[in-house]
Amino acid sequence: MIIRLYGVAMAEVITATKLARGLSRILDRVKRGERFTVLRNGIPVAIIRPIESKKGITVKEFVDLWDTISKPDEDFWKDLEEIHNSETMMEPPRSI
Repeated sequence: MIIRLYGVAMAEVITATKLARGLSRILDRVKRGERFTVLRNGIPVAIIRPIESKKGITVKEFVDLWDTISKPDEDFWKDLEEIHNSETMMEPPRSI
């Protein structure tokens, strides 16, 4: 059985027994993007779905990117030091 929402297949429903007997095949299908709801004694107990990948960058991509971004000007650290040492402080928020 496949659960559908607005006509779109959301997850195939499988028993825990079917999952145990075919785990490798099920994981191959999950890797391709399929989702499964697992039933034990007719009760949904788990959802198996692909993990959401977060696009990262490689070290080489980072180094290449680092070379292209603009760097702070010569006075940047001096400006930060002046701000840090200034006597102008923000007032802390008043409690109500």
